[in-house]
Order: sequence, then structure tokens, then C-alpha cells
Amino acid sequence: MLELTRIYNNINKEKHTKKRICKECCIKIDLYTELVSRPVNNIYNMHRNLKNFLHPFQYSLYENTVPNLYKDADVS
Repeated sequence: MLELTRIYNNINKEKHTKKRICKECCIKIDLYTELVSRPVNNIYNMHRNLKNFLHPFQYSLYENTVPNLYKDADVS
């Protein structure tokens, strides 16, 4: 009976280790996703709210200038 218990415990330890590693990986992936998406979200929100902070003429200049800057991939 003692031998059987030890085998059973070893299986549980291995299973527990795999679960722990999976949980740690999930947490790291979640943190990485949050870190990557936060700056993109900030840029999107800034661009969306820019109309509220700029004069309409300035905003139209901005809307026309940005595509021209990136058209030739020559942003300086």
C-alpha cells in the first residue's frame, strides 16, 4: 500500500507542476499583452480625442499631413 501511495503522489506532483507552469505562462502572457496593447490604445485614444483639443483648421491640416508623411515612408 505504501508503494502505491508514493506512485500516486508522484503523479500528482508532476500534474501539479505542469498546472503551475501553465498558470505562470498564462500570467506572463496576460502581462505582456497588456504592456503591448497599452501604448497602442493610448495612441488610438489620443488620435480619437485630438479633434476636441485642436482648432478645426489645425485638425484638417493634421489629417492631410499625416498620410503625406507616411506615404513615402520617409518620416523625419
